[in-house]
Amino acid sequence: MQGKTMEIGIILNTNDAETCWNCFRLGNEEIGVCPVSAMEEMIKMIEESDKILTFW
Repeated sequence: MQGKTMEIGIILNTNDAETCWNCFRLGNEEIGVCPVSAMEEMIKMIEESDKILTFW
């Protein structure tokens, strides 16, 4: 994958403060941070991402 940027999608679904903090620390490096509130937006993010990380 030399020369190509990997697109990572992050899905956060928790009320646990420590899990939220870890997710935000990981996502802090991301340039295009966008909250997703609708199922259609989440599906599009999943389709466009090379990898998906989930935090529950």
